[in-house]
Amino acid sequence: DLFCGSGTIVIEAASIAARRAPGLDRRFAFERLKGFDSHAWRRLKDAARATVDDATSATLVGSDISTRVIEQAIGNARLAGLEKWLDDGRLRFDAVDARLAAPSATRGMIISNPPYGEQSAPRSASVPDMMHNVGDRLKQHFAGWEAWFLSSDRELPRQMRLHETRKTLLFNGPLECRFFRFELVAGGYRPRSKTSQ
Repeated sequence: DLFCGSGTIVIEAASIAARRAPGLDRRFAFERLKGFDSHAWRRLKDAARATVDDATSATLVGSDISTRVIEQAIGNARLAGLEKWLDDGRLRFDAVDARLAAPSATRGMIISNPPYGEQSAPRSASVPDMMHNVGDRLKQHFAGWEAWFLSSDRELPRQMRLHETRKTLLFNGPLECRFFRFELVAGGYRPRSKTSQ
């Protein structure tokens, strides 16, 4: 994730790869209710813990331009029970500008939720320029990768000068968004002029 923020996407991906149930180590308010069966709950949690596979070989990287945000993401990963992943490098968070990102492998997948809509209010004129630069970086350094970007900005593929191979309608809270899929190839995408269509 090139814009990992608090680390949600990368932490969820690591949890799924490790078959770790959401909230496995969390305390819930219902545990204080009268009549709560703590023995049954403990059995359920023990069964869920037995399915955890911390030996998976997946490698996940989150990056963000802010070192403060990266520190929060690392803390969130620890709270999610992913200490082993952090310690052995299978899960990593780096303070890196997305426009300067470098691939961690020869092939892989990028899933990102870049700034848009409410996240960039007041709407920054620099976001389209930044996404143009990110698109250039992806074409130059991530050929052979697959990228997915969630955005409420329908112009994102044009800004990045990438051709989406799939577009899925989603809602991020009240915001209507698109989940754009790009197959990254070296070179560029140039929209055809209206006269050639």
